[in-house]
Amino acid sequence: MPKYTVLVEGKAKKQLRKMPKDQQTRILTALKTLEAEGLSNKLDIKKLQGYQYHYRVRVGQLVRIRFELSPERTIIVYSISTREKHTSKVGYFFQ
Repeated sequence: MPKYTVLVEGKAKKQLRKMPKDQQTRILTALKTLEAEGLSNKLDIKKLQGYQYHYRVRVGQLVRIRFELSPERTIIVYSISTREKHTSKVGYFFQ
């Protein structure tokens, strides 16, 4: 029985459908781990600064899943996006 309920918002579902199949598989695996174990050490999870219940999961090098963890043990996924290769902290200094 899952520890958490995972709800994926419409925008996040649309973002997921646009991704390549191999990334979709890895994302779905991460979501299943979230559902079964919550904030597990198996995933690269970080709390988002400035928000009380918002987190992100890094899947591979480029994919980020952003979600809200409600006190009722519900995880609401509101964004699944890729991080562009050319985006880095170093790049901001040279623009």
